[in-house]
Amino acid sequence: MGPATTAFTSVAASGLSTCALTPDGVPYCWGYNLTGQTGTGDLVDHALPTRAAGATAFASLAAGTAHSCALTADGAAYCWGQDDHGQTGAASGGTCSNGLDVVPCNAAPAAVSGGVTFVVLAGGGVHTCGLTAAGQAYCWGDNTYGQLGDTTALSAGAPTPVATDLQFTAIGAGAAHTCALDAGGNAYCWGHGASGQLGNGAARDYTTPTAVAGGLSFTAIAPGGSHTCGVAVGGAMYCWGDNSHGQLGDSTTVPRATPTATAGGLTFAAVSAGLDYTCGLTPDGAAYCWGDNQDGELGDDSNTQRTTPSPVAGGHAFRSVSAGGKHACGVTTAGELYCWGSNGHGQLGNNSSHGSAFPTPVANPSP
Repeated sequence: MGPATTAFTSVAASGLSTCALTPDGVPYCWGYNLTGQTGTGDLVDHALPTRAAGATAFASLAAGTAHSCALTADGAAYCWGQDDHGQTGAASGGTCSNGLDVVPCNAAPAAVSGGVTFVVLAGGGVHTCGLTAAGQAYCWGDNTYGQLGDTTALSAGAPTPVATDLQFTAIGAGAAHTCALDAGGNAYCWGHGASGQLGNGAARDYTTPTAVAGGLSFTAIAPGGSHTCGVAVGGAMYCWGDNSHGQLGDSTTVPRATPTATAGGLTFAAVSAGLDYTCGLTPDGAAYCWGDNQDGELGDDSNTQRTTPSPVAGGHAFRSVSAGGKHACGVTTAGELYCWGSNGHGQLGNNSSHGSAFPTPVANPSP
């Protein structure tokens, strides 16, 4: 297997597609594109990294299930992809076919309406959230379960303030729930909670931020499909919510409505939660994943479900990892980009449709 490309500095894996940034902020995307997920201006799948439309340079990326978003250096937000619940936040867009229906979409990056500038964005199932420099949280898109945090269940097509006086420093969006951290590392979640993914001991929905139980202080938090994980101060990993595939990493498949420590005694620096699995990075860049592995999304060269952290194969040192629906990607400390897992739509970016349970290098971008 040849060396990976050194063309990318960050990556965001979504449901069936992937986007990454070059050192100069140019976005490239690949994978499923029936509703504009790659932002390339067309509606065909791409098995190779393909430049997104437009000339805007971005500083960071965020990925939802069928949409992606990015921030410019000055905090302007852009989104593209499926927009059936207003999750791109764009004032206008076109329509795409999702294979069953014709739905609203943006096939190229479009400015998020409202004029709010952000320092970070988070893409969820069919909603998006962001934080301003002052720590105010805004969300938009689907709100069926209260995941926008505005006290209602009404969807919003533009950034809507989360109903709280709390100031946040980090935010993450899952399939239908949202979590954030304040300056003290206290965790709060809201939205869909039927599987305990809000971590407050209950199994119901909340339409405003509710404190995660346990009194832990976190440095990072990552909502997934129906579970959430966070890195506590000191590096211990805690997870809560659905555990039917072992995605909490506590050596069981028992669901938890409050934070439970991941088994193995590893120290982590970062975490990313996928649909039914989780990946984390140790301080020295070693990647571990756990949970569902039917499509090789754990990257440990197997298709065996893991209920405790399993090392990603290849011996790479990663500086970031992004867990998507059934595939994951990571940028190494040397600037190389690898992906693994499901690849039916080219989301691994290696010019094939064959999945890989072993990290495979992403091809160089198309001209």
